[in-house]
Amino acid sequence: MQGINCIAFSHLLLKRLHGLELPPALYSREMLDDNTYFRELQEGEELEVGDIAFFSRAGINFREIPSGLNREDYLQTGYPLVHLAIFAGFATTQSEPLYVHANHPDRGVSIWPLSKFSRHLRYRELYGIKRAI
Repeated sequence: MQGINCIAFSHLLLKRLHGLELPPALYSREMLDDNTYFRELQEGEELEVGDIAFFSRAGINFREIPSGLNREDYLQTGYPLVHLAIFAGFATTQSEPLYVHANHPDRGVSIWPLSKFSRHLRYRELYGIKRAI
């Protein structure tokens, strides 16, 4: 796929929405672990436009993967990458969360309802949602 990936798209969108200048080496796994630029949403906290969702294959324990690996070493572990999507609002008809993301199935940027992610193996499980600080 030529064009933008979910990481670069998230960096651009978070800069536009929040003025957040993220380090270029802050990839999806690093964002999942990061507490400098992001905080985890608390149970019952309402979603806000710009919140970042982390998806991957089901059943992965990302906490078991050593943190601080460079990108090449991480890819060598065989663990799947973490996919990023940004909350864009709610579908008016079903009140289902909508997320904008650069993705492989659509070969570009698109908006998906939350339920569509689980239909794709690489996005099957939602691992967390964070908000820019």
